Amino acid sequence: MALPDIFLYYSGMPVQARHLTIHVSHRAYCGAGWSWDSRTCPYHDYNLWLIAAGRGHARIDWKAGSREHELVPGECFVLRASEPISATHDPRHPLEVPYAVFSCREKGFDPPRHVRLTDLSFIDGLMERCIRAYHGHQPENAALWLSAALFELEQQAAHPLQTDARKTATVTAHAEAMRRDPAGRIPTAQLARALSCSEDHAIRVFRRQMGCSPREYHMRARLDEARALLIGSSLTIGEIARELGYADIYFFSRHFRARQGLSPRQYRERWRRERP
Repeated sequence: MALPDIFLYYSGMPVQARHLTIHVSHRAYCGAGWSWDSRTCPYHDYNLWLIAAGRGHARIDWKAGSREHELVPGECFVLRASEPISATHDPRHPLEVPYAVFSCREKGFDPPRHVRLTDLSFIDGLMERCIRAYHGHQPENAALWLSAALFELEQQAAHPLQTDARKTATVTAHAEAMRRDPAGRIPTAQLARALSCSEDHAIRVFRRQMGCSPREYHMRARLDEARALLIGSSLTIGEIARELGYADIYFFSRHFRARQGLSPRQYRERWRRERP
């Protein structure tokens, strides 16, 4: 079954559907006390696990041996039930994880197991469509979107990010500055001067390394800090909006709901109900 309207980031070719059965697909917004040990919370067969936002740490017992992994946006894993994982996160920067637990009936199915994505936003968009189709009781469409995500993952694994050490360090420092001061405005011109290039080229360099544009990264940093303040402080919604540099509480609430699917008040109330 072909999927002619999805053209992939590297190949430009339409996706062919794999023989997949999706058992569950969701976008998890992890609460402050979140942790996961697959030995006590097992899953079935494969689990495509994408870090869309937040920070954390995982230990995975791969077939080749145990390994520690830093969980940051752009890390993508295809886990197997037979390889245990234990994971935690920074409660001030809670993880956002779109995932799909699935089985594949193809012989020789051997997807990349861990990829540092060069384009996070593309696969995140494919996973969002998979999740929507799954919850809309459209299993064939969900399998098509997941097939596209797996194919794109293979393409990005085959074309790893190539950067020199100076550029990598410069972009990393720029991203960390946005994380430290999400309410601030760090102009792209500053990054361009540090890289000795035009602003347009600086945006391309940043996107290749971090998986999104500087503007999108800044928006995610603000959202991460908003979530941290909602669950870890007693500040009012208006105080949080001012702390993060929003012009007014209404714009902050609209932006938060557009990204999270809940208003800031609803997010805080849900976390209080569900926390351990």
